[in-house]
Amino acid sequence: MSRRRGAFCIQTSHAHATIDGQPLMLTLRLYVLREVVVPAILSVFFFVAVLMIVRFFSYTAVLLQSGASGAILLELVLILIGTLITLTVPMAVLLGTLIGVGRLTSENELLAMRVGGINVMRVFLPLVFLSLFISGGLMWMNSMGVPLLFRRVETLLLRMQFNVINNLRPQVFYDSLGAPGGDFTLYFEDRGENFGDGGQLEMKGVNIRIAMDPDQVTGESEVEADGVESVQREFLIFAETGEIRTEGDELEGRVDITLKAGSLIPLEDRESDETTVVQFETMDYSFATGEGRPETLAEADPRTLTSSEILQVLGEQPAVSLYRVDRHGKRIDRRWRQWFAARNEFIQRLSLPLAAPAFVLIAIPLAMQIRPRAKALALLITVALLFLYQTLILVAGGVGKNGAGNGLTVFMYLLPNLLLGGTGLFMLIRESFR
Repeated sequence: MSRRRGAFCIQTSHAHATIDGQPLMLTLRLYVLREVVVPAILSVFFFVAVLMIVRFFSYTAVLLQSGASGAILLELVLILIGTLITLTVPMAVLLGTLIGVGRLTSENELLAMRVGGINVMRVFLPLVFLSLFISGGLMWMNSMGVPLLFRRVETLLLRMQFNVINNLRPQVFYDSLGAPGGDFTLYFEDRGENFGDGGQLEMKGVNIRIAMDPDQVTGESEVEADGVESVQREFLIFAETGEIRTEGDELEGRVDITLKAGSLIPLEDRESDETTVVQFETMDYSFATGEGRPETLAEADPRTLTSSEILQVLGEQPAVSLYRVDRHGKRIDRRWRQWFAARNEFIQRLSLPLAAPAFVLIAIPLAMQIRPRAKALALLITVALLFLYQTLILVAGGVGKNGAGNGLTVFMYLLPNLLLGGTGLFMLIRESFR
């Protein structure tokens, strides 16, 4: 066997042939790994760049309004890259395998191996084992590393939101500002004389769109019995003047808003012929800037919890009925929704890394048959497979959120891996008998 222009030409079918003192099979396996690993590493950078654009788009408002320093922006970029690695590596493995194996097929190198009496399936075994090793590493990252990175992202966002509150400007629409539920929009026409004096800002011509509990407005709660859940309602508030004050820091701070001489209009009564308008002389509203740091694990964002912490949450099911009745009808109780979200997150952390070996198994026979030597064709096939995979994951997430049993939820999350990996394995076995 001799090497010529980067390709292999089989000159012997002896099973124990050597090249430069190395066994033939070992040389071929290392060669195939190199052809796949190099484009896979480059693909990681490509997919990270694409997903970073999407992530940064969701933070655009906070980033532009906060005036964050370069150091904070750099830290945020590095942390977001870390959270994307477990998503981009399986995609990169898929694209790298299609490009690498497609090149070997297009230049007839796999055909040369077969002519030389070599079982090409044995040549690809290290690639499958490597994908399993990568899958194990991604599971560990999902279990320990990524949740810690998400916690840091929350801290940075809280810091930037707190900075926005302390530097509000007139005639600018501000969204969220860290208010509970995130449904909060503030706009004011002009500022008062004591602008930013001692953490206090005087506002004129204040408009606020907000979602809050009715008892914060009327003093009467909508919770009438154990089977009825309180629901936040949406209001539009106009006030002639107002004050906004901050205390503490972004983690343990508080924002107090006092509005004077205004009116409050509920926006959820649009179907009614009559609209209730509440006039007020003074109205107070407050929220904690550290609202994103709940007191219990069950109330936390599952993405910020390590796998061991999620197991603690799953170990105690909510001691309430699965369904609650509110003004919108029968719905799953919010505590159960949080429990289902934690369960989905835990299963997803185990199932998504398994996409790496599943993608390798389906990409090898596809590349051998379609011969995607052109990177554009390989990328097109990758996008089609990723679309199919993501669609099945979204279906699994919907099934899990709607209260399906543990067994069915696990099966639905594993279905994309079983479908792609099983199909690829069948095609590989059939290819080995050709």
